[in-house]
Amino acid sequence: NWNPNWAGLKTAAANGHEIGSHTVTHPALDSISDADQIKEYGESKYEIETKITGQKCVTIAYPFCTCGNSKLVSDYYIAARSCDGFMEPSSPKNFMNIGSIGCGMKGVAKTAAELNAKAEQAVNTKGWCVFMIHSIDNDTTGYSSLRSQELGVHLEYMAANAAKFWVNTFGNVV
Repeated sequence: NWNPNWAGLKTAAANGHEIGSHTVTHPALDSISDADQIKEYGESKYEIETKITGQKCVTIAYPFCTCGNSKLVSDYYIAARSCDGFMEPSSPKNFMNIGSIGCGMKGVAKTAAELNAKAEQAVNTKGWCVFMIHSIDNDTTGYSSLRSQELGVHLEYMAANAAKFWVNTFGNVV
């Protein structure tokens, strides 16, 4: 219900970015009924797949990091991201609750050095590092803004070490 920038999202999708769900009305999923969860999952997936052609909406990031009914989520998506801050093992046990690392001013990774350290930790543990970035450079529509300069330095580090890291969309990794 936030009237997303569909033109921008189409451009992002055309450039290889995954467009995933975050529900329609952004509820705390653990506080609404199963029927309301079904509506949130189904309508969001439908809206994205109607507006962004050429790719399917296969993943969801939980609003407020609260998981709903895992069985219902799995009827719509192949995986779901929460925000517990943990690195996932190489074979996650629950694809409907994949942990992510919060980035930005309110997250645990605020700087390029901290982002790089998390990526290195994933390599060392042979795990997954899923970064949660809500906004860039004080975008007022997001939560926990990450400075573009820090993200840029991190992306340069990842590119310089491309043989060491596997970087892909959440849906492709799953």
